[in-house]
Amino acid sequence: GKLDAHIKLVQNGDEKLALIGALKLQEAASFREGLQEFFDLISQAEDTKGIKANVAEVEGVVIHQISPDNVKNNARDIFGENPVIFLGCSDTECWVAMGEPSSLELLSASISAAAKQGKQTKPGSPFLFSLKFASILPLASQKNKDPEFVESAKVAFATGGDLVTFSPKITASQFSLNLELGEGFIRLFSLAIANR
Repeated sequence: GKLDAHIKLVQNGDEKLALIGALKLQEAASFREGLQEFFDLISQAEDTKGIKANVAEVEGVVIHQISPDNVKNNARDIFGENPVIFLGCSDTECWVAMGEPSSLELLSASISAAAKQGKQTKPGSPFLFSLKFASILPLASQKNKDPEFVESAKVAFATGGDLVTFSPKITASQFSLNLELGEGFIRLFSLAIANR
């Protein structure tokens, strides 16, 4: 498998940003069902301040809201005074947004645009960059900045899965970056967590 994600920062109001992201999952339908069940159960509990289930539905994606307490000041500087998190899944991908409550509109627009783009048959991107990560490991070994990371990467990419592909998209109002990582990166992230 591979990790296929899309992340973008979008202006949300005068000086604040919203983070919008999507992650393609092979078992997204079962994850969606589990997420829905979780939010249905948690919304029935008595002390679920800040959690709202089913706040919107866009293109078949049911969106839920989490309003975290004690948001750090640096997050407020970027995402606004009262940032919230929106989560939702379709049969193929999961979506997340963080920002002021108005970021729900931006998330909805992104989901609709992705659904429309998925129905079009124009493959490709104006700029696409791919790199086999294992090919730069000898250079990292020579620099010897982080020998543990280099050894973990050698193990993670021993059977392949080291391809990184990204394609940027820039418009007048936003910048987004589509990123695909081979399955070796999942092994690398797991090893990095295990070694901490």
